[in-house]
Amino acid sequence: MPLIHFFDITQASGITSIIKVVMMLRELQIPPQPNWPFKFNPKFPPLATSNVKISTKISTLRASLKGDKRIKMLVNSFDASVSSTRGAWEQSSYLA
Repeated sequence: MPLIHFFDITQASGITSIIKVVMMLRELQIPPQPNWPFKFNPKFPPLATSNVKISTKISTLRASLKGDKRIKMLVNSFDASVSSTRGAWEQSSYLA
């Protein structure tokens, strides 16, 4: 049976990100970042002052203590031609 090509690598990356978000919401866990540590772009601001944390081990996914107490996640996927696709997910009130 021939292999049918439906997506390019950028679309596959976006779909993979969506699957990862759904699994994180289902399991309430953040997986570790693969291949960490790695070099950052020197123009990127320091993580500590940006309130950004990179998971180095499996961590519990929790909602912010502010607001409605639901987990909210944003996926931003860039491709080589500098186009961008974004998606936002929110934990269902049924599960919160």
